[in-house]
Amino acid sequence: MKLQGKIVEKILIGLLALALVSAGVLFVRNHNLQKTVDVNQTPTPIPTSSSTPTPASVSPDEIRHMDALVTPFSNKKYAPITPDNASGFKSSWVLQNNTGDSWADIAFNYAHIDVYNGGENNEGVIFYRDGIPFSGGTSYSIFFNLSAVHERDIDVVIVDADDATPIYRETIHVNGTLNNYTLNFVSPVTSWNGSVRFLLGGGQENTYDLNELRITGSSEIAIRTNHLGYQANFQKRCTFTYSAGDLFDVVRADTNEIVYSGAILNEAWNDYTGENNSYGDFTNVMEPGEYYVRAQIGVVSHPFVIEENPYIDFTNSVIRMLSLQRCGHNNNESWAHELAHPECHTSLARVYQTEVLKDVSGGWHDAGDYGRYIKTGSKAVSDLLFAYLYCPEMFGDDGNLPESGNGIPDILDEARYELEWMLKMQNEDGGVYNTVMTPNFAYDISPETDNQDLVLLYVETTSTGDFGGAMAIASIVYKDIYPAFSETFLNAALQANYFLAYNQDLIDMINPPEYIGGSFKDDSDRDARFYTNMGLYVATKDKKYLEEAKRQYNADNDASIGLSWSTNGGYGRYIFLTNSESSKDDPEFYDIMINSLKDEATEILNYALANGYNTGLYMYGWGSNHDMCVNGITMSMAYDFTGDTRFQQTALEHLNYVLGKNTLDYCYISTFGYASPQNIHNRLSVSHNVVYPGAMVGGANSFREDPTIQALPENLPQAKVYLDSLSSYSTNEIAINWNSAFIHLLARVHQ
Repeated sequence: MKLQGKIVEKILIGLLALALVSAGVLFVRNHNLQKTVDVNQTPTPIPTSSSTPTPASVSPDEIRHMDALVTPFSNKKYAPITPDNASGFKSSWVLQNNTGDSWADIAFNYAHIDVYNGGENNEGVIFYRDGIPFSGGTSYSIFFNLSAVHERDIDVVIVDADDATPIYRETIHVNGTLNNYTLNFVSPVTSWNGSVRFLLGGGQENTYDLNELRITGSSEIAIRTNHLGYQANFQKRCTFTYSAGDLFDVVRADTNEIVYSGAILNEAWNDYTGENNSYGDFTNVMEPGEYYVRAQIGVVSHPFVIEENPYIDFTNSVIRMLSLQRCGHNNNESWAHELAHPECHTSLARVYQTEVLKDVSGGWHDAGDYGRYIKTGSKAVSDLLFAYLYCPEMFGDDGNLPESGNGIPDILDEARYELEWMLKMQNEDGGVYNTVMTPNFAYDISPETDNQDLVLLYVETTSTGDFGGAMAIASIVYKDIYPAFSETFLNAALQANYFLAYNQDLIDMINPPEYIGGSFKDDSDRDARFYTNMGLYVATKDKKYLEEAKRQYNADNDASIGLSWSTNGGYGRYIFLTNSESSKDDPEFYDIMINSLKDEATEILNYALANGYNTGLYMYGWGSNHDMCVNGITMSMAYDFTGDTRFQQTALEHLNYVLGKNTLDYCYISTFGYASPQNIHNRLSVSHNVVYPGAMVGGANSFREDPTIQALPENLPQAKVYLDSLSSYSTNEIAINWNSAFIHLLARVHQ
C-alpha cells in the first residue's frame, strides 16, 4: 500500500529520526521465548517413510455454499500431503574419482558406494562435502554408520577446502558390520569452507554403505520456522538459509530425541533473499510438544511448539489491534491498558469547499496516522466478514475487547464499529466521501490532543463501490445476528449502487494540495462496481445485479480479481462462487469465475514452488506482508473449488512467512515471536511510549520509500530491505487493512 500523500510529512520525520538507525536494532529479541537446546547430542533417529503427493479433487456436490445466506462457507476436507523425500532431492555430497573408479547411489540418509578400482592410494576415491563452516576453538562431533564388504582401514579427513589447512584427521577400521562411529574434535581454525572427506581409495575393490551421517557443534540459528508454532494436523515446513546438507532432524526439545528425519529439498539460489534456499517437510510430526530442527551439518532452528491450535490467544491480539485504532471512542484502561485514551476527533467535519458540517465520528484510525479512509476501511471490513463466514468457530466473545461478553463474536462487534462510521460517510444521493482528515498529519501526540479541524473530502465512484461491496456482505453476515442493522447495510449498498448507476464515469480524486494526508489513488472503479453488484446479487437473489457484474467483467476481466483496497473484485468473485444459486443461474459464468480464480492462484503457486520459502511474492513493495497474506487467501480460495491440496498448503506457508519463516527470521506481528517489531511507525504507540501489540507491519520494501531505509546497503536483496525503526514508515508502519488481511488468512488456514 503506497500512501502517496504521506510522503512529505514522513520524510520530515525520517530526516529527524535518521540518526536512530545507528542506535536502533534490526532484530530485537523477546527473551522470554528464547530456549537453550543441546545441539551436540545425536540419538539414533527413527525410520521415516515417503510417498509421492497426489492432488485431491472436489466434485461439485462436495462444495458447500452459503445457503439461505446464513450457513458459513467452510471446506474442512483439507488433509496435508505426506512428505515426499525423493522429488526435488539432490545430494550435496560428491563421489570423486581421482586415480580410481567408483559409482554411488545416494539418498538423503544413506550412500551405497561401489569401488571398482581403488586407484593408486587412499585418495584415489573420495566421498566428500565442501562448504561446511567450522569455528576456531569450537568442539564438533561427526556421527555416522559405516560398513565395508572387505575389512580395511580408511581415513576421515577435514580440511579447509580453500587453502588445504588441516582441521582434523582420523583413521578408522571398517568391516562387514554397519558400525556406529563418533569422531570428536576441536577445530583449530575458523573455516567457512570446511571439507569433510572419506578417503576410500587404494586396495582392492570394495563396497561401502554409509548412513545417518551428521555433523554437530554449531548452535547457529540458520533454519527458519514459524515462531508461534505449527498446527498438529497441518503441513509443517522449515527453510534452510544455505546448503545445510542432505537431511534434517526434528528433535524434541525436552529429551533431545530425534522423532523425524527427512530430506532437504529443492535447493536453489533465491535472488529475493540472496540465499541458497531449500526446505524440509515434517508434516508427519503431529504429537503435541516443543521441538527444534537441526540440519545434517549442525545448524538449528528456534524451538517451536506443535499444538492442535497454537493461535488461540494470538487471534484475540490481532483483532484487538483494530480496537486500539478506534477513533471517537473511550478506549479505557480496562481493555486498552497502556494505550488507553479518551474520545478523539469528535467535532463536526466540514465538507471540502463548502460550509456544510457533518458528523462523521467513529471508525478506525487508518494506520500510523489518524486519518480515516473509506477505501482501506471497506477492505478491512470485508476481510473480517469473509474470515467470519469461512470459519466462525475460530472467533469468540471473550477477548477482553470493548463489547466482549455481549453474546456476539468480537470480530463482528469490531467490524460493526467501522461499518457504523462508514454509514455516516454516505451522502444523500448514495455517493460516499472518501476521507475524513485534518489539514496536516498530527505528530507524535495522543489522538485526543489532535484538535485540528476535520475536513470531509470528495465523493468518488471508487470509494462508493468499495463501500457498496462491504455493505452488501455485511447485510448477509448480520442477517440473523442484527436483523435491523442487516437491513440498514443492505439499503446503504442499494443506495451506493444507485449512485454508481447514474455516474458511469470514473470519479477518483487526489487530495487537495493544502491537505497533507493519506491519498489512495485508484485507476479503475470496475472492480468495486463488480464487487457491489455481486454482493447485491447474493444478498437479494435478484439476477439483474449479476448481469451488471458480468457487464463490468466483460469490459475489463481484471474486475474480478484482487483482495486489496485498490483491486477488490476478488471478494465479489468469491461471494458469487460460494452462493448455491450461482451455478444454476449462470453455469457458464460460474465456470469462468472458477477458472479466473484458479488461474490467479496458479500463477502465485508457480512462484511459490520455485523457492525454498514456498511463497509466491514476486515483488517486495510497500506493504509486502499484506501482499503475502492476500496471496495466501487467494490460493486458499482456489483450493475450495479445485481440491488441489498444494493451494491450501502453500497458503499456509504465506502465514508462516509472516510469523517468522522468512529470510530475516522475524515475526512481523509486534510483541510475538523471537524477534518482532518494537519501534513501529504509529503515533499512538509513540505518544504513549508503548510497543503496540498484535500489529502487522508493512515489511520489506525494495523500493526504499523513506530516507531511513535508503541508508541500507544498495546491494541488499529485496526481502531483506526492512528496518525496525520508527522513522522507516515504508517498512515499519501498521495499518488496519494489513491486520485484517492477516486475520482473514489466519481464518482460512485455521484447524
